[in-house]
Amino acid sequence: MSDGFKTFRLQLRAETHVLHGTLETALTTRGLTGKRDDYVDLLASMLRIYRPLEAALARLDWSSERLDISSRRKSDWLATDLLRLGRDPSVIADWHDIPCLDSNLQGIGALYVLEGASLGGQVISKWLLDRLDIDTENGGRFFSSYGSQVSVMWRSYLDVLERAAVGEQNGKVISSTACQTFEAFHHCLTSDAVQHPPHELRVAS
Repeated sequence: MSDGFKTFRLQLRAETHVLHGTLETALTTRGLTGKRDDYVDLLASMLRIYRPLEAALARLDWSSERLDISSRRKSDWLATDLLRLGRDPSVIADWHDIPCLDSNLQGIGALYVLEGASLGGQVISKWLLDRLDIDTENGGRFFSSYGSQVSVMWRSYLDVLERAAVGEQNGKVISSTACQTFEAFHHCLTSDAVQHPPHELRVAS
């Protein structure tokens, strides 16, 4: 950790500030436009990148970090939302341009982006209800995330982050992977390669 920061979390937030802002802009201009179809496309893009990232994270051994990675899985929520909104998640291809996650330090860096998104999801959930009348039962499960446990889950991740970031080299690995993960999300969300199914499902309301 650099001398100018009291916690590694603050250092990482500063180092990823620009990338975070760029990703937020992509979210609002491409998916959170107030149009239902744009929101469905956003969920499809999210599923494309969450699935391979979560698969890579699941291959790591988290026992030493005392982190239950399975409880932080969100791709199933995305798939459920898509089905309820009439899109078949099984025909959406994965986005394979993701960071290398061969170590727990790299995994912790990627989780900074995934877990941090849960905080912003609380604001988006309210926006979805107000603008599109979408709640947890009809397409908003992903953004509601952990619900009332969001703060608890975020703090437990931060505990893991701070313990892992001991030493300059460890911090560099975490920070580098977090930056790469932000960039991967941005590329995925702004790509025109989101694969639409040949037909829309008819989902009972």
